[in-house]
This record gives sequence, C-alpha cells and structure tokens, in this order.
Amino acid sequence: MVLNTPEFFESIKQPEDLEDVGRSVQNFINKNSTKRIVFVTSGGTTVPLEQNTVRFLDNFSEGSRGATSAEEFLAHGTSVIFLYRKNSLRPFRRIGRSAIDGLEIKNNKVVCNSALESQLKADLETASRVNDEGTLLEVPFTTVDDYMFYLRKIAILLSTVSVTPFIYLAAAVSDFYIPQSRVSEHKIQSRDIGNLVIELDPVPKLVFDLVNQWTPKAVVITFKLETDASILTKKAHDALAKYGHQMVVGNLLQTRKYEVILWYSHRNVLGIEDEMEFYNENVVKGASIGASKQSDVIDEFKISKTDRIKNIESLLVSTILKEYETQSQRLLRSQFKNRGAAGI
Repeated sequence: MVLNTPEFFESIKQPEDLEDVGRSVQNFINKNSTKRIVFVTSGGTTVPLEQNTVRFLDNFSEGSRGATSAEEFLAHGTSVIFLYRKNSLRPFRRIGRSAIDGLEIKNNKVVCNSALESQLKADLETASRVNDEGTLLEVPFTTVDDYMFYLRKIAILLSTVSVTPFIYLAAAVSDFYIPQSRVSEHKIQSRDIGNLVIELDPVPKLVFDLVNQWTPKAVVITFKLETDASILTKKAHDALAKYGHQMVVGNLLQTRKYEVILWYSHRNVLGIEDEMEFYNENVVKGASIGASKQSDVIDEFKISKTDRIKNIESLLVSTILKEYETQSQRLLRSQFKNRGAAGI
C-alpha cells in the first residue's frame, strides 16, 4: 500500500540538521534574490536496513548528470542549490575520473592535451566566479529519508522567490523504503536469522505535491530512466499528464551518457496554453545535425562515445533555458498585444 504524503513523512526519520539546512537555504535565497535559482538534486539514495547502519540498499548512480548539469546552469549565470548524495560527484570536482585520457608524459612531465586544457580552464574560471559570487550552495544527503525531508524543505522555501525557480530532479531516488518502525536498531545478526527476508514499501511519488503545493510557480524538470525503449515515451507522457509539470528528460540505461530525450508539457514551460501540439519532443544527443517531424519540434544531437571532454548536459541545459526564454518572450508579446487591443 502506498501511503499518502503526511503518512509517509511520519513513517521516516527526519534528519537532525533539517532546521540548520533550512536556515542556510533561506540565507542563500536572500543573497541571491535577484537571480534565477535552480534547485538540482543528484546522486542515489540509500535504504538503511539498520538504524545504526551497517547494511543498506543502494543504486549505481554516482551523480554525474546532476553535477555536470549544475556546472552548466552556473556557467549560464544562474544560482544553484545542489542537493547531492554524500561522496557522489560534485560541481567542478568530477573531471578527475576521466581526465586521465587527456594526459600524457612529455619530457618527464605530465601535460594535458588542448581539449582537456580548454575544459579545465573554463571550469576553473567558472568555479572561481561562482565562489566569489556565492552562487552555489551544496547540501549533502545519504538516505531516502534525508532526501525527502530536504526536498520538501527547500522546495517550500523556494516558493517565496520573485524570480521563477527551476527544480531539476536528477537524483536517482529509491522506489522502495523501509518504515522506521520496521528498521532494526542494531546490526542484523546473520547467524540468528538464517535467510534474510526484507519487506519494502513503495515510496510515494511526491512530484504532484511539489508541483501543486510546495512550489507551484516553479519550472519542474523530472527524469525517467528505463531499459526498455518501447515504454519510455508512454511513461514520460504519463508523468506529464499525472503531475502537471513542465518537462521530462528521458533516457535509456544503455545510452544515457550520449543521448537524452526532452518532452515538454502541452502547457509548455510557462504553464500557459498556446498553439503547440500536446507534446513537443527534443531529442538531445550532442552537436546538432537537425531534423523535423510533422508539427513536433525535434532537434537531434550527437556526441562521440569516446569524447570524454564534451558532455550531453551542456546541450540539455542550454535547450531548457532557451525554451524557457523563448516562451517568456512569447508571453510578453502576447500580453503587449492584448494591452494594445484593449487600448491600455
């Protein structure tokens, strides 16, 4: 049985520092009140099997999409609240794992090739600016319980900002959890129980609460990862219809680093009706090669699987921001036209 939202929060453990995190977020919002704030979630959530945790359930997410996307949003001049799994990848601290391919030894010295040098220079310049301007706030979590409490707290605080916030839900959140009432206090003793049988309860989908109650004025982008291409489109469309948010980023496990699909709601990114089709689809795969299909908008991109410097997130983020600005201009033109027709 899926619990409703209040029942779910009563069944999980509130992090001890929740109010401290809330104060830090509010201070960050106050200092960045004139800028657009993007709330990025990143990394996987754990499901502890014990309160004094030795064992836990986890997923393979290391936070690459969230960390890279946060860098891209910061490079575009937005402020970012980065809710990330502790010890996962973080903005401007992730390139080391792939940089080895851009390094070589010359004259007994380690040097980097021009592509890596250019990327590192750009990242260092952005990181320096972000640090000087104070436009990045990082909030770590570990468990699914932590994540849900922080998500709700930060989303509600963002509901008061004057510049439309973006909420970019890239974290790989557990679909199942164990209520605190059933979590063992101490380490489960294997010799005492024989076979270990774990009963997991479904985690309720809180996107509806986020979109319609916590931060109703935000532009919300969710993610859908599947292994079966035949169900990806339907699940993305179903999510948009069910939760009423603006965008879904879909990807397949096998090609997630090189290809994503961006679906827009029929309300478009501003939540207003217009002449667009019920769904517009943007296929984002790297450098543009362009295509069109009937009245849908489809931009196809492609990056090489061997290119460790380029990333798909730069195209995804720029497409999202460009679409929002395009629709903003349309709304302004429509308002101006209506004011003129009314003789205002």
